[in-house]
Amino acid sequence: MKDFSPYLMMGLKSTQEVKLCKISIHVLSDIIRSIKEGFCDYINDFLPVILNILSDNNIDKILKIDSFNVISDLFYSCPNQIFSYFNEIMQLIGIAIGAAGKYDVNPENDEETYEYFQDLREHLLETLTCIFSAVQEKNSINEFVPYVKPILEFVYKLCGIENQRLEILKYCIGLIGDFSGAYRNNLKEILNIEVISNLIETLKRPEYFNNDENIDNLIKWAKTIIENVIHSSN
Repeated sequence: MKDFSPYLMMGLKSTQEVKLCKISIHVLSDIIRSIKEGFCDYINDFLPVILNILSDNNIDKILKIDSFNVISDLFYSCPNQIFSYFNEIMQLIGIAIGAAGKYDVNPENDEETYEYFQDLREHLLETLTCIFSAVQEKNSINEFVPYVKPILEFVYKLCGIENQRLEILKYCIGLIGDFSGAYRNNLKEILNIEVISNLIETLKRPEYFNNDENIDNLIKWAKTIIENVIHSSN
């Protein structure tokens, strides 16, 4: 890593060379997943570069999707080190979910933009799932409270979009279940029962249900946790 880092850093900073930068982000993600905690000594070198890619509006939006993968990888591999960047990361994610939830693009009118937003939404939800898992491991769910409502509002909005990608819907029900299990009765007032019921019914459609053997277990798990919250006493 010590010898290779300067070359990788050069690629990551070459944001005007989109292909080179994109490959460099993928390489960084592969390295983090491969050496896991061995990468923690390098997080302060590489994470600010990734955060710059995510925050700079002049950088190609395609690079931002891949950069969210790096954030997810780091929360799995180096949770203690990355928490010093927690507020900055959540601020960037807040901006991203605002943009990702704003547009409902018809694929027949603009397939490229439609696919971009599908990818962005899926990666955002995956990143949020990874972050919240790390938050739970760290016993820091109270620090996450300010983000729960806007994230659920984002999830509810995505659930209302027709022909949503299966992975997006799975992440949606997973996050609702995770939040319900963590916050229990405190979540009751912001659980949208109608949206959740429709989401579960959507996941039961043959085109989804019959193509993923894990959906049945996911639905049963989420329903149990959510119903415990709904029927809990104040």
